[in-house]
Amino acid sequence: MPQLEELGISHISINPQDIKVIGQNCPQLKTFMVLAGSLGRTFMMNSDDNAFAIANNMPELTRLKLFDKNMTNIGLKAILEGCPHLESLHIRMCYDLDLDGNLKKVCTEQIKDFKFDLEIEDDYYDDYTLSSRDVDDLSASTSIIEPSSAMEESPNWLAMPHELMTNILKRLGDVEILNTQVKVCTTWWRICKNPAMWKAINIHKPDDADGDADYDFEALTKRAVNLSSGELIDFSIKGFGNDDLLDYIVLRSSKLNSLCLTDCYDITISGLNRALKMVPQLEKLHIICTSLTRQYTEVMVPNCPHLKSFKLDDLDIYVGINTDTDALAIANNMPELRHLVVSSTKMTNNGLKAILDGCPDLESLDIEACYFIRSSGNEVKLCKERIKNFKGPVDLNTRMLQFMGTDDAEDYDAFNFE
Repeated sequence: MPQLEELGISHISINPQDIKVIGQNCPQLKTFMVLAGSLGRTFMMNSDDNAFAIANNMPELTRLKLFDKNMTNIGLKAILEGCPHLESLHIRMCYDLDLDGNLKKVCTEQIKDFKFDLEIEDDYYDDYTLSSRDVDDLSASTSIIEPSSAMEESPNWLAMPHELMTNILKRLGDVEILNTQVKVCTTWWRICKNPAMWKAINIHKPDDADGDADYDFEALTKRAVNLSSGELIDFSIKGFGNDDLLDYIVLRSSKLNSLCLTDCYDITISGLNRALKMVPQLEKLHIICTSLTRQYTEVMVPNCPHLKSFKLDDLDIYVGINTDTDALAIANNMPELRHLVVSSTKMTNNGLKAILDGCPDLESLDIEACYFIRSSGNEVKLCKERIKNFKGPVDLNTRMLQFMGTDDAEDYDAFNFE
């Protein structure tokens, strides 16, 4: 339909390639309206791809009504330059637009009818469908898909108390919130911008991250830290991170109380040392499967005098400083410990005794993977008597048999390390 001049679309998912095709096949298009009765179904591409597609393929536009949650100032400028005949421009809920500067002045001077609305009105669901005025204005050639009756009868979830909404959103996970939920509507946007939402940050990169290939986890983490506005208390990451990111976090988190690093192989000893010196109030430190374990007592222990929960867990049973260096460092520097998990060190019964003497308030102790401790020793017996939640050492041969999936010790004499 090369003669088409007006086109309205509602409740249809389109992308930049679709816009390009529309523009190429409708060179006379003067009115283009893209609306949505169901948030999140339209314009899901990142950045300004949709705006660029309009600017590059619809030069004759005089009227544009747009719902694009990801458009930035760059995209809006492209539309103004690529569509010089615009007389009417309505854009709504474009959260990444910043019209406080000169751009708003340009829009109002260049366009007779310019509206930018970030708010959700009482007629929210109706407002994002084609209005009666839109329908009347469109010619018979216009393509329209009307909202379903089910959508019109949907309950107003936006009336839900913010405390309950916050609880629900947090269950979706921080990555989902930062990438999607913050852009759904103004109410969710405001909730997600509240620093109280980010007192605890937990961002884990999936082991199989193919589905999240477009996510920059370090950038997401920095964004979450910025949103916390210094209120961050509990921080946990998995599968990514480096010294620079750790510096970024501690420099902006003076109230940090808990730090958990899992599979963060690019964080170095010097980086951790620098970070821990900046958060001496830390009460919880968990280091799991990183490259830090060989020197951890030299760094973590002296810088964390108020630790109440300490976990060091690595899968390699040979990692760790010989004898009881680790245990003595813990015993001499962590008198306030309540919870301790130590794995894959070469701690002996003497080291265990030092911990019992130096950490009298222990409520839980896990030394299940400390294979050089004799389970028949008096120290293990004392642990069972004094500590409420105690996991004692498992014999290395037994652990090997469990790992290999057998109970037949005769088949695995080679695993005898005694």
